[in-house]
Order: sequence, then C-alpha cells, then structure tokens
Amino acid sequence: MKRLARHFFFSSLFLPSFSLWGNPLEEFLRSPHLEKGHIGIALLDCKTGTMIAEHQSDRYFVPASLTKIPLTFCALETLGPDYRYKTVLGYEGVIEEGVLKGCLFIKGGGDPTLNADVLDHWKEVLTEKGIATIAGAILVDDTIFETAMASPYWNYQDIGNYYGAGASGLTFHENYYSITFKPGEKLGDPATVIKTTPPLKGVHAFNEVTTGEAGTGDQVTVFGSEYFMTQYYRGTVPIDVETLTIKAALPDPALFCGIQMAEQIPSTLPVQRVPFPPEKMIELDSHLSPPLKNIIKIINTKSHNLYAEHLLKSLGNGQAAKGLTAFNNFLKVRHIDGVFYDAAGVARVNMITPKAMVALLYQIKNSKNSSLFIDSLAERNEGTLDFIDSLGEAEIRAKTGTLCKVFNLSGYLTLANGREVAFCIMCNNINHPILSLKEDINRLIKKIVNDL
Repeated sequence: MKRLARHFFFSSLFLPSFSLWGNPLEEFLRSPHLEKGHIGIALLDCKTGTMIAEHQSDRYFVPASLTKIPLTFCALETLGPDYRYKTVLGYEGVIEEGVLKGCLFIKGGGDPTLNADVLDHWKEVLTEKGIATIAGAILVDDTIFETAMASPYWNYQDIGNYYGAGASGLTFHENYYSITFKPGEKLGDPATVIKTTPPLKGVHAFNEVTTGEAGTGDQVTVFGSEYFMTQYYRGTVPIDVETLTIKAALPDPALFCGIQMAEQIPSTLPVQRVPFPPEKMIELDSHLSPPLKNIIKIINTKSHNLYAEHLLKSLGNGQAAKGLTAFNNFLKVRHIDGVFYDAAGVARVNMITPKAMVALLYQIKNSKNSSLFIDSLAERNEGTLDFIDSLGEAEIRAKTGTLCKVFNLSGYLTLANGREVAFCIMCNNINHPILSLKEDINRLIKKIVNDL
C-alpha cells in the first residue's frame, strides 16, 4: 500500500527539467498553507509545446477569474480586436421654442464602459439642437441584451455587490454605486450611512450594518436582486476608521442612466424603460465604446467581472446561454479540457485542468492575435500582480483567479535567456489566508525564473 502511494506521488509530480535544482515544486507543495488543499501545476515550453513540469495537471479545478483568459481570447478571435459597442441618443416629436414635444430615447448597445462623461456630451448635443426641456419622457432601451443580468450560477450574496453586477443592454457607471458608512462609538453600535455616490432615487435601503472590531476591514454585504428596488446592507465596519466606503450593484442600471440624464435635461414625465422601433427615432448622436482590444486589457489587468459578462452576451447575440455555447464550443474544437458557466469566473461550477490552461496559452502564443492578447495580461506590479517581487531580467504576464478558499495564477514567463514558459498554478480548497499563499507562489515564481 505504501509503495502504491509513493508511485502515485511521483507519477503526478513530473520534473525532468528540474532534477538539478531540488524539485522546487516539492518545496512549494510542502508549504503548510497548502495543507489539505487541492493543488495543480503545469509548466510548458512555448517554443516546443512540451511539458516542463506538472503536478495533478489533469485534474479539474475551479479557475475563478482565470476564466477570463479563455473568455477574452474567444472574444478577440470571434468578435475581432476592433469590435465596438454603439449607444444611440435620439428623439421622436417636434422641437418648439426650446421644448421637445415628444420623447428622448437612449438606446443601449451593450457597452460596458458607458459613464457620466457621455451625459455631458449629450447635454451639449441637445443644446446645439435647441432642446432645453422635454414635454414628454426619457425612454431607455436595454433590449439588445436579455432581461436577466446576473448569471444564475452566482451566489445570492454576490449579486447585490459591485463584483456581482450583471450585464445590462444599457450598462451605466459600471452598474455600481458607492455607500459610505460611519462606525458607531462602541462595538455593536449601528453604523450610519453618510451618503451614496451618486445619490440614488427610487432605491429603498435597509441599513443593518453594525460596528465591528478594529482591524477587521470591510465586512459589509449588500443583499438585493436585479430590478428590485429594495436592498439590505448587512455586516460590520471597523471601529478604528472614520468612514468606510463600499460599492454595491445598481438594481436597474438602464433606469438609473435615464434618471441621470434627467438631471441634465428636465422632462415632464418620469423615466421609463421601454423598447421602441428604431425607424420612429431621429438619431442625434452615436457613442462608440473603446475597441475590444482595449476592453480586454481592462478585463485581464483589473479582473473586471462586468466587462467579461458583456463579452459573453455579445458572443451570444445578447443571451448568456448562447454565449456560453459559443464559448465552450470554441474551446472544444481546440481540445481544451474545461467547461464554463459564466464569463467572470464567479461561478464555482466552472472547471478546467492546469494542463488545458497551458495548452490554451500555447495556442494563444501562436495565434494571429498573440501580441494583443499577451499585452492585455498584467505585468509585475500592475493590477492584480502587485504581489510579485522583482524578477531581475525576467518578465511575467499573467492573470490571477481569486474566490473564497481559491487562489490561482496563470500566464507567461519570459526568462533572462529568452526562453518563454506558459504556466498555471491552481490552489483550491485552501483554508489559510490568501496573503500567505501569495507569498508562497511569489517564491515559486522566483525559483522558476532563477533556476530554469
């Protein structure tokens, strides 16, 4: 029995290229922070396509935000690097003495980057057109995407918070608002909501947040659901801060966009979310998003969940289910062993093997969009790679994947001798602080760079 166990260990830890430097993967795997965890590692030579080292590389892991690596590559290859979203401002009716006697339309195009700057521009457009007020309503149209915004595979506690904001056909201000709390004078006292930014209209919030112990940080969760205008704030803010600001998901971003537009130009009727036939509208302005190559840079450097979910729906003509079919088929024809249920990596039912991840990175390296994609990954000290120390003359381009009890890292290492390595380190079911695990991974990366 002992012989069988020993044989399994060495068959799962294959280290032909590391025999002269003391099995650094074994050193990493002996870390107490990995005790009882599920660990998978794969390193592949980008020139030859051969495996350098691996440990449990054929097992499935929850990728977390590593999901964004195959997702953004799929979007880049399918939609193209210059793909843009278009949001249209238009009207129906007549303009008389500064008054639009009719309706102003905002037709969403699925742009994840739309923000308050466009409202200032639209105010200028309306002023030039001679429109100062609206004797009618501001109508918002988000029907380019399905009504469901958040993934059905996400936890309920996620969808009321900024990182769980779903993709809308008329996303605005990245579908979040900020809440600033002030702790009470002693532990257990109610924490007070000082303000929301921007100010919310129509949302009824119940604040149940209390004052927690010093040093505990942000322990607030916002509970709510899409299109439901009641939210609950629960948890604690630490007693040792003057104020604490968190981000929460907007329940109806399209309606919020229209309300913010009404702050720029008053209307006699309330903002409504309705579809309308495009032929009835006189177009005033078309706002284009940055190109896709810029959007995937934000997704992979900042691990932007909302932007990723927008790409998924774009792959499915506005429907997440069709986008998932296109995404998984894209990987299947490339023989990538994994299955995905969302784009952001929040879903814990996503699965991929470390070997499949480095195989995909190898294919990306040899694709027509190789440079664009690799440039979208974070460098050392950029975005989520702020924990990687100096690597001397070597370079890293990579993406992290983090969930509760999960931390993963995958990408490319360019060594001082010019050798390029695709790597994937996946750590699931970790019952230790992620900060300690990051220190272990940082040491492993430095060891690979120095000795390979």
